[in-house]
Amino acid sequence: MVCLGRILGLLPSNIQSFLISEFLVSLNKMVQMERRLVPAPCRLVNTKNNCFFNSVMQCTMYTYPVVTYFESGLFTKEQKICKKFQGFITKYIDSKIMDPQFFIDGLATEIRILDGNEQDAQEFLLLFYSKLTEELGLLDNMSIVNVHQLRKIGRTNIMVKTFFGLVLNRLRCMGCFAVTEHTHQFRNLTLDVTESMQESVDKYFKEEVYNSEVECESCKKRAKVCVTRQITAYPEVLILQLSRFIDVDRKNDSYVVVSEKMQIDKKTYHLTGMVCHSGTLRNGHYVAYAKVNSLWHSFDDMNVTELNESHISSTGAYILFYSRI
Repeated sequence: MVCLGRILGLLPSNIQSFLISEFLVSLNKMVQMERRLVPAPCRLVNTKNNCFFNSVMQCTMYTYPVVTYFESGLFTKEQKICKKFQGFITKYIDSKIMDPQFFIDGLATEIRILDGNEQDAQEFLLLFYSKLTEELGLLDNMSIVNVHQLRKIGRTNIMVKTFFGLVLNRLRCMGCFAVTEHTHQFRNLTLDVTESMQESVDKYFKEEVYNSEVECESCKKRAKVCVTRQITAYPEVLILQLSRFIDVDRKNDSYVVVSEKMQIDKKTYHLTGMVCHSGTLRNGHYVAYAKVNSLWHSFDDMNVTELNESHISSTGAYILFYSRI
């Protein structure tokens, strides 16, 4: 029998790379289908103002499709962030207490905000998730504009499959009443602070008239526009961010009711993780809540506590992870 490696050696290097890449993708998909990883909670050390990092990572560790994929996946040497994340997951699983500084240092060359100072948890989350998404094949200059394309890319990119959705923006000119439609991808939604998360979501999709005038693509005149938004492809995990920070020193600390279930059109999501913030952007603190199987836990750096559902505090709710039912 002819050795497979010998056959590969006879092929051009670009064909070899393609076949190896396709093999790794297929193997990673098989692993993901066969199991679901649920790590035991691990305490994370905070030595250099990294509570923003710790809180995001705790919520990420209990986003099961993602952590299962990266823990068991096979990655090429070019996928450096993916491999480093895999190392973090392995150490997290094997530890009761872990200093994540080795991972922070490994990311710092790619994510410049990891400089030992306090940072915005949402900014870190977007940068970190973007790096993973890029290494799995979706570059920053690539856009997804329809459901077929989203599903196709999602078959080989767990970050797209889990977090990406599509939203349709309809703009109606208040002068000529012509309607223009644009579809774009999203991996999180930024919402205004209201009395409840459901109200904030409803407000995002409510018809809105912009006071400033823009040039209409149809009549070419400047006029006010009426905007409506509609999700046309729903992500498996919906990340919602509340617009709490007005600037570096000012913040909206209003209490927001966070419900276990979220309704968007006919889709239902349930809360699986939450990052909360207290203080200011310059001098504040982050904690996380995550659902480990069916039990809620609070993660405050080294302090990890199992909670009753009634004891979950949504004070300072900032980033919320909702999984689709």
